[in-house]
Amino acid sequence: IPPDLDLDGVEMSRHAKLAEARNTVDGIDNYCCITNSDAHFLDDIGVVSTVFYMAEPTLAEIRKSLLQQDGRRILI
Repeated sequence: IPPDLDLDGVEMSRHAKLAEARNTVDGIDNYCCITNSDAHFLDDIGVVSTVFYMAEPTLAEIRKSLLQQDGRRILI
């Protein structure tokens, strides 16, 4: 991940293991990592998800969750 890339978080494949990614992807420790089903088949919908703890469903709140600000957070 380029160090000058302006990101709040990164999405990982549901097939990737976070522990392995931390050892193989340079810079990943600088970001909150989420995963989603990214389904291409009906049976894959909802297989994995990320829970955002936020005050309201807005982009600003999603950003706060990714950055763990003001009590917001995510759960993978």
